[in-house]
Amino acid sequence: MPGADTAKILRERETRIRELEAQVEGVSRSRGAGGTGNPVLDEVMQKIQEHYVEESKTRKKDLVLNAVKGMVRSLDDFSSFFDVRETARFLNDIKGEYFGIGAQVSKLSELGPLEVLKPIYGGGAYQAGIRTGDKILEVDGVSTEDRPLEDIIEKQLKGPEGTSVKLKVLRRGWERPQDFTVPRRIIEVPSVLYELLPGKLGYLRLINFGDKSADEFEHALDDLEKQGMEGLLLDLRYNPGGKFEVAVRIVDLFVEEKSQPIVIRRGREGTDDLVTEATAGQRPNYPMVILINGRSASASEIVSGALKDFHRATLVGQRTFGKGSVQTLFPMPPMVNDFLGGETRLRLTVQYYYLPSGRCIHTVRDENGRIVPGKEGGVEPDISVEMEQYPVWLSEEVEKIRSSQKIVEYLDRHFESLKQLGTDGDGRDSHRWPEFDELYQSLDTRASADHVRQVLRYHLRRRLEDERGKEFPSDLQEDNQLQRGVLEILVKLGKDAVGIPAYAPFKDKEFPSGKSNEDH
Repeated sequence: MPGADTAKILRERETRIRELEAQVEGVSRSRGAGGTGNPVLDEVMQKIQEHYVEESKTRKKDLVLNAVKGMVRSLDDFSSFFDVRETARFLNDIKGEYFGIGAQVSKLSELGPLEVLKPIYGGGAYQAGIRTGDKILEVDGVSTEDRPLEDIIEKQLKGPEGTSVKLKVLRRGWERPQDFTVPRRIIEVPSVLYELLPGKLGYLRLINFGDKSADEFEHALDDLEKQGMEGLLLDLRYNPGGKFEVAVRIVDLFVEEKSQPIVIRRGREGTDDLVTEATAGQRPNYPMVILINGRSASASEIVSGALKDFHRATLVGQRTFGKGSVQTLFPMPPMVNDFLGGETRLRLTVQYYYLPSGRCIHTVRDENGRIVPGKEGGVEPDISVEMEQYPVWLSEEVEKIRSSQKIVEYLDRHFESLKQLGTDGDGRDSHRWPEFDELYQSLDTRASADHVRQVLRYHLRRRLEDERGKEFPSDLQEDNQLQRGVLEILVKLGKDAVGIPAYAPFKDKEFPSGKSNEDH
């Protein structure tokens, strides 16, 4: 260029080159070692970090972690990525034990105190004198009113074994709160509740499939059989599942060795990754009924489905949930844990369960949560019986009655005279409750008198459990599905319900049936 200063042009070009190199280096840093290496994810992260209004939410570690969680969660409802805190909690939960005070607690409102839903009988809280309905105002001198429930549980109620915690507690009828010192120790919640019902019918409720559940299950069977049990009602309702090995062991107690397996686990290539065969049965061939519902899942579905396919048990209730999949935990390498600040885990669905009949238990849903046609899993009952269903308005009304101070005061006045109605039943007759009509009128509720009676009996039985330090395994009087199961067992035994007073009212009863809308 004529007349141009060559040296000046060269300096300007060198400056421009350095600026471009700096930009390239910056992009490289953001998308290389400091980024993810994925152009889409890195571009979105960069825009978030540059422009999002709340800078505190734009830390790279948090963005990457949430992206990973969303990616894994999109696969199905059971695959997930556990961050550091979730990993620690999960690994502790699967042990089936923890160090704490031994009480189920909740908060009725964010700014309210802790309330004891139920002490674990045999635990430290119960032995120290804590009871259902107690309000915990302070933990180690710190108010519980304005603190999150989870924060109080994790940081104060749980703790090292051998330590203790001081609670300031207010109970109905007390003028002032009192102090309790409760030891922290291993909390072991029994997974089996059982009793011998009239007519020598054994009732056994399996709450979950934990490490000790199989041993507890066999101990309960031993006891029931020694008491002369002639038929077994196995309750798997609301059982979310647990250990696969425990489910197989329980099924194997009742079936003889046959050509078909108890369960098959099949992976992505369609091959049978694990086939579990039955061995010789170990228990007498008494008739069995299994109670199931829409909350029976996973290992519960293996037990109920396999015993149905082996023609060993009759299923009563509602179709099960349809969680017939196997999840495997993958530990993350050190570089991932270092980036996220501690130990993490990836949980992925790797197999599906197949019953002896060859049918898959798992329900497959589309991205909108709808069941894919032809892919509805679960286990269908032989005899369909629905539990009592409340419309929304009635559910809200019943909850309002449950928390009414008038109910509490009524039970305080009449507790001693009402005990038999809690243990033996009231025949669903509200007139057997003293001053019931006056109580019902004072509640000014749209709920029926029978619903109020049920609420009264619910609270009465909770108090009786506290008094005796033991949970009621069942409530035959209020349980439609259990009643229908009893009738089925009696038919198999050739017994007439009319001849057993406890069951006579069920003889000609019409039980609501039809497909449950629970979880489906």
